[in-house]
Amino acid sequence: MRKLFFLLIFFLVGLGQTLRAQDLQADSTTLVALYNSTNGANWTNNTGWLSDNVANWYGVTVLGGRVTALTLMSNNLAGTIPAEIGNLSALTRLWLYTNQLTGALPPEIGNLLSLRELFLYGNQLNGSLPSQLGNLSAVQDMRLSQNLFTGEIPAELGNLASLRILLLPNTSLSGSLPPELGNLANLQQLTIAGTQVSGPLPPELGNLTNLSILWLSDNNLTGEIPRELGNLNSLTQLNLEGNNLTGSIPDSFAGLSNLQWLFLDQNQLSGLIPEAIGALQNLVNLRLSENQFIGALPDTIASISSLRTLWLRNNPELLGVIPSQVTNIPLTELIFNNTNICEPENPGYNAWKMSVTTYQASGVSCGNRELDSLALVSLYNSTDGANWTDNSNWLSGNLETWKGIEVTLDRVSQIDLASNNLTGVLPDSLGSLRYLRALELSDNNILGSIPLPVFNLSFLETLFLQSNQFSGDLPWQLFNQVSLRQLALGQ
Repeated sequence: MRKLFFLLIFFLVGLGQTLRAQDLQADSTTLVALYNSTNGANWTNNTGWLSDNVANWYGVTVLGGRVTALTLMSNNLAGTIPAEIGNLSALTRLWLYTNQLTGALPPEIGNLLSLRELFLYGNQLNGSLPSQLGNLSAVQDMRLSQNLFTGEIPAELGNLASLRILLLPNTSLSGSLPPELGNLANLQQLTIAGTQVSGPLPPELGNLTNLSILWLSDNNLTGEIPRELGNLNSLTQLNLEGNNLTGSIPDSFAGLSNLQWLFLDQNQLSGLIPEAIGALQNLVNLRLSENQFIGALPDTIASISSLRTLWLRNNPELLGVIPSQVTNIPLTELIFNNTNICEPENPGYNAWKMSVTTYQASGVSCGNRELDSLALVSLYNSTDGANWTDNSNWLSGNLETWKGIEVTLDRVSQIDLASNNLTGVLPDSLGSLRYLRALELSDNNILGSIPLPVFNLSFLETLFLQSNQFSGDLPWQLFNQVSLRQLALGQ
């Protein structure tokens, strides 16, 4: 009985060796097909190929009697990837990048269920990406960039639960971004840039909470930036430049506490740059150039001590003064040409800007008009200007065209925004409108106290604030206001 047991063991061991030998023989047949279809005789290095021992073939790794890795990068492979590649069922690594591979990616590649790394970038592969790529359940790193792929990104890529890196830039892929990409819970880097991909950004991308790098630049993306992207609290780089995105920067971006790069330039973004930008305390590079932003820079930008580059150029409706606190930041690049932003006129700023390596200013001087415009922008922001009944031309164009504003001798002389749904509080900055003669804000929903600086305006003749929800005591300065001729504070 014991002898029979040992005979059985020897038989099984022999059978296992025979099967492994047969598997390796089958793998070698597949490799020969690859050799023949990619002009193996002219590879840069084909040492050992077509000899008896597959383990000695250049770029081939054999473990447990199977081919587990094929690393033939930068080796002058020229031709097509054969369908037989799908027979390498034990393959964990396929590196064929920076060669001269052409033709379509065979759908049989979806049979490589053990594959963890698929590197095919830097070739001339064309045709559609096969949907069978979605079968690669073990793949963690897929890099297919710098090829000639066309067609849409397969929705099946959303099945790749183990995927950590997906790189598809510099191809001719088109269509929209599949919302199924939002299923890739382990994804850490997603780059789809320099393609013909179009349509909106799927809000499902906000589910990728492990994502560190999101580059979707230089495509044809349209629509607004989904506020769901503010959920990506692991994100360190967000690059959406060179698209056709519209709308404003979502306030939800305040949640991107680890963000270091924010590139939104070369779009059609509009509205105010949000105060929430100051919450990004790890931000190093901020690029907002070539958009349609309006209004003044938020002072909160100057609180980002890590900031090194700030690009604002080609936003002609940006106005006001560079926040003076910016001198506390060791910027290396400050670019705001072709805006209406002016420089603070003080010696400290002039000395600081000499330390900035790349400094491109607008050439706009900080005259009285610019200073008055800042006070008006503060009024707009603090009373929910976006929802006024009529905010015609506010934050864009000449001050004379702003609803309710009159300008005399280049200074704001009258504000008439009565019955216009102003909601909020009045800013102290109204006190900087030194030549204001009339302030008419009656019949709104203004709260809080009347700012003390308003009562120090030496040319103020008319002050109509009735029918609001002001509170608090009237300051004694009111009774020293000798220029005041009309006053209404009731109700």
